Amino acid sequence: MIGIIIGFYGFAQMLLRILLGVLSDKINKRKIFVVIGILLGLLSTTGLWLFDYVLMVLILRSLTGAAVASWVTYTVTVLFSDYSRMESLPRLLVLYY
Repeated sequence: MIGIIIGFYGFAQMLLRILLGVLSDKINKRKIFVVIGILLGLLSTTGLWLFDYVLMVLILRSLTGAAVASWVTYTVTVLFSDYSRMESLPRLLVLYY
């Protein structure tokens, strides 16, 4: 059962990571994905602290995977703002050329 629970964590990430990245690029609103990811992380962590039923742990661990999948929007937002500073411009050019 432990393997299934860990597998659902990875499975949720696998399904949602690329989908969330593409969707956030398409609608060009990353803040909503960041907020949803934080709320899912809070919900899953609180639930894992409160419940010890196997089915609840499975569901909440899947929510944790969904929360981690939303980190793709964090990374894009943070890296883009870091690379767009003037002192980071040479590093940006090296990465793209």
